[in-house]
Amino acid sequence: MPRVSYAVTGRDGLVRVSFLGEDHGHWRVLGDVDMSHSAPVAVLDPAREPDAEELRQVRARATALEAAPNVCGGTRNTVVLPAEGGTMDVYVLSATDDPHIVPLGGHARVRVSADGGTMLAFEPYSKACLDFDTGRKMPDGGELKALMATIVLSDLPAPTHVYTSLTYPWPIMLASETHLWKVADGRITIVDPAQNGGADRPDM
Repeated sequence: MPRVSYAVTGRDGLVRVSFLGEDHGHWRVLGDVDMSHSAPVAVLDPAREPDAEELRQVRARATALEAAPNVCGGTRNTVVLPAEGGTMDVYVLSATDDPHIVPLGGHARVRVSADGGTMLAFEPYSKACLDFDTGRKMPDGGELKALMATIVLSDLPAPTHVYTSLTYPWPIMLASETHLWKVADGRITIVDPAQNGGADRPDM
């Protein structure tokens, strides 16, 4: 089955998402979406070849997906960001097509070489898969107020906790060995029960 991938490039004020397909080892552009206007403008089967940056991102994405264990066993999304020295950080994110499921575990960061072909570092953000089913009926007519989990790989919340807090409407409460953290609307705070009757004390 032919592989498909995508790349996001920016040049001269133009942000373009390009979808690419591989056929017998050759990548071609299936479509371009210009994101620089008030509404996206799509062009199918444009008369151009993938450029070097697009192919670099495609290689980086493939390298990261192969390197990161798929602990949740399902679909994964990726985000490719520039890193120091021309390298790239590829965030491999557990995904779902169920609007009631919030994937909180199974995410990782993979540092990839400048050419996209070699893994340089791997940073998991959880030890196991963790999905929250927000569609479950709460007992006694209760209402879901927050998502709660423990973190064991670090005493600090991970970047993907912040990402999740910006994607879903519920605060995330994270218990580490040293603190109880609250992540909401992209902001991390320490829950300090000794001050202000349990009010949040800003920390990051």
